[in-house]
Amino acid sequence: MFFYTKEYGIKAQESHKINREIQGIFGICIPSIYFIVSSANIENSLHCLLDKKFQFFEGLKKIDDIVKVALIEFSLYMSCGKLDEAYKTVKNIQNATIWENMAQVCIRTKRLDVLEICLSNMRFSSGIKAVLHYKIFKVKGISQ
Repeated sequence: MFFYTKEYGIKAQESHKINREIQGIFGICIPSIYFIVSSANIENSLHCLLDKKFQFFEGLKKIDDIVKVALIEFSLYMSCGKLDEAYKTVKNIQNATIWENMAQVCIRTKRLDVLEICLSNMRFSSGIKAVLHYKIFKVKGISQ
């Protein structure tokens, strides 16, 4: 998945593994991506839709439009490397699940600077300490 804006151009946002059963993308309606899936049935080929959430929306049941826009903007700014702008878009969000999702994405994308912010909003002090210890080991060149 990519973002495209006149200001930033094309920026990679996230990727999804596509297995053999997925025939293609049916559509995108944030927070979901709908894939066409076929499974071989004895009599005929059965087609259905697979609903997969964007990374920042995983695990959320219901989300209001303000939070949805904030998460989309956060994702765009993260893709562009604009940490300050990314944080400004989500700093008022009080949902712990959203902060946990963002923390998981930061781990996958190796964005420790943003991970610290997510962990602090989750009030996860031992996680923050672990990130700080990792940074210290990395700076000193100590292998783990």
